[in-house]
Amino acid sequence: MYFTHLALEHFRRFVFWEHAFTPGIHLIVGPNARGKTTLLEAASYLTTFSSFLARQPRELVNQTLALQNPLLVTRLRATFQREEDGGQRERRIEVRLIWRREPTGQVRTQKEILVDGVKRTAAEALGMVQTVLFLPHMLHIVDGGPELRRRYLNLSIAPGDPQYAHALAQYTKALQQRNALLKVLWENRGDLGQLEIWDQVLSQHGAYLIWTRYRTLQRWNLLADERGWNRLGNGEVLRLVYWPSLGNGPEEENNHQVPLPFHVPEVSLPSSEKGVRQMLLERLRQRRPIDLQRGHTTIGPHRDDFRFLVSGMDLATFGSRGQMRSALLMLKLVEAAWYHGKTGVRPVILLDEVLAELDANRRRRVMEAFLDFGEQIWVTTTEPDLFPHDLVENLHIWRLQDRGLEPW
Repeated sequence: MYFTHLALEHFRRFVFWEHAFTPGIHLIVGPNARGKTTLLEAASYLTTFSSFLARQPRELVNQTLALQNPLLVTRLRATFQREEDGGQRERRIEVRLIWRREPTGQVRTQKEILVDGVKRTAAEALGMVQTVLFLPHMLHIVDGGPELRRRYLNLSIAPGDPQYAHALAQYTKALQQRNALLKVLWENRGDLGQLEIWDQVLSQHGAYLIWTRYRTLQRWNLLADERGWNRLGNGEVLRLVYWPSLGNGPEEENNHQVPLPFHVPEVSLPSSEKGVRQMLLERLRQRRPIDLQRGHTTIGPHRDDFRFLVSGMDLATFGSRGQMRSALLMLKLVEAAWYHGKTGVRPVILLDEVLAELDANRRRRVMEAFLDFGEQIWVTTTEPDLFPHDLVENLHIWRLQDRGLEPW
């Protein structure tokens, strides 16, 4: 797929910005703090209706205008060509973030999504636009806390798997209900058997999340191995290892805060989703007394993790910055290839300063790899000379301005 037009209104620093696009590579040049990352963030937001850089929708609203107005509407509008039913079809999508400041001073943000002019829920519109986003900030996926890696998995898998998004929503609701019940049972010394109904729901939806994450990471490892993307140099091979929270790993003992061993063990899973469901249900039942004491559910996919291993060692602990950057690039390449193989859609590739910190040979190999899976690629940079200009004929070089792009 590829964008044919993108317009932003009251989105972060932009008051109004728009530009028409064609297939191919678009090199977007501008100094730091000009809005290059914001532009990629906006395009990516249309995939998951969530931002890797913002925890709350209100952060995306132009703050200068928000301070001056009790009501402000942020709009992201795009038209795009997408492969459907054996041909290309033009579609339209719009996201509105309606920002209100109440007389009491309380701030509320409402989200509306329209596809081809018709209001849709986020679940219905999820993945209509397919993008893969690389940001240097995403290095924290490698060395940050497990919640970042869980969030990354959710944002990556859900657009290509509607059932995953449904299971995640249902699991989250059931988890909230179980945790609330745990507090009531603790205060009233109630019967732990009352947790059974929520344990059944959690195990049903949680098993799908665990099994899908496990199979997806397996597939990503296979893609990386087939393409040679997991070679870090000196014969080192990078591997993604899934660490599900099923009450059978060292991370369970202390809220994932124990020091990692020199070699990180892999956690074995049953051979089917049904087996995972039964295991999760049994573990939830076994841990009821512990959960009651702590006041929350201590195992399940809401506490999962995955690690980047090189020669069995955790990259977050023992890796260099260069190795971490290579790991993130590998992750983005396998994500793009996985999207294409699963949905038949070639996602738009969004790369923020991806050429920095790479030598000329490495820059060329990275761009050649992304070209296999992206019908349209946006690359931001402060230095256009870093891009291997002879790599493609259909290269568009733009200078980023406050209201659009102009030819370089």
